[in-house]
Amino acid sequence: MSQPGTLNVVPNERGCIRIFELDLSNEDLRKLKNPQGESPSTEAAVAHMLGLDWLNADYIEMFDVADLDELGLAGYLTQGNGVAPASIEADRTRLGEIKGWVLILYSSAFDGKSAQLSPNRQLSFVGTWQEARDRVSFEPLPSKAAKGIISQTPPVSNNPHLTVLWVILALPIFALCLAAVIYGVTR
Repeated sequence: MSQPGTLNVVPNERGCIRIFELDLSNEDLRKLKNPQGESPSTEAAVAHMLGLDWLNADYIEMFDVADLDELGLAGYLTQGNGVAPASIEADRTRLGEIKGWVLILYSSAFDGKSAQLSPNRQLSFVGTWQEARDRVSFEPLPSKAAKGIISQTPPVSNNPHLTVLWVILALPIFALCLAAVIYGVTR
């Protein structure tokens, strides 16, 4: 059972996008984005802020929402990350009010493992959105060649060993016939 203020990540989760607001000073943000010397790596620091030991750095994003210009955070989710516009419509105003730095955490950051996120005071959970998935449809193929019944019995194939046996038996007979023809011509 999860503790209050925790978020659960299920094993093999796909397509979830979690957004957190970052409440850090400019100096702390600089250290987080560009660690120097003995400072922990960005992914290690972010994992620690979420109460974890590890994260896959390829699936973490941090940026200032002002960098998105007119696109905004809602546009970034729909146009940049494939979230269905209808699924964020209720949150569009709230997403538009976010100023400052955000952390975006994709499902793949967990490498298919389960996790329990316990964000520290520097992170404010904004929400989770799901990438839109195309529905799979199984419509008939349009080609006439795709119609009909597939044979249940495989076609009879010749046994290659039997073919070799026939050649071996026929070769001496052919050699005798050839010898008779040559003997008849030379005589």
